[in-house]
Amino acid sequence: MNASHLHAGMRQNAILIAVFVALIAFSVYRCNVAAPPLLRQTTDQRAAPSQSATATQPVVDSADPPSQASEVEKTIATIREHQQKFDANPQSEDAPGLLSAMGNLYYQRMSSYKEAARCYDLLIVSYPNWPGIKPAYHQLATCYQRLGDRENEQRVYKMMMKAFPEDSQEYLYAKTQLGL
Repeated sequence: MNASHLHAGMRQNAILIAVFVALIAFSVYRCNVAAPPLLRQTTDQRAAPSQSATATQPVVDSADPPSQASEVEKTIATIREHQQKFDANPQSEDAPGLLSAMGNLYYQRMSSYKEAARCYDLLIVSYPNWPGIKPAYHQLATCYQRLGDRENEQRVYKMMMKAFPEDSQEYLYAKTQLGL
């Protein structure tokens, strides 16, 4: 076999390998970038939101890859556990932390901003003096921002200005966001 045949064979294989690598990279990219499925509500649950923190009945899309479905199922199970503990004793010292945790799970793991907002809103209204309340205001405003609900976003910033001293970071941030 001479050198020119060897060179031609390597060039043909290099193209084939490059195409194969590109296909694998695209597949990995698509799996990693795909957003996790959101919790979907049944028709009954689309009614007007209530003051209750009752979780929606989650549905996992069976077409999702097993690893995504597994993570979603774990998150849903955790939310349900928190919900049951909260419902059992909403006056317990753990109740505000449970609402905050549910809001965080809906927001960060499920990208379900409507459900997260419901949890944060209930937290702020029901437990305004809870030591961990500060981040809930910002998270609630961010949820409304992501939902495109400028009216409620501004309402939260106004709540922040009433809840925090004028020299606090929270007050100044809210004032800036309102353009005052």
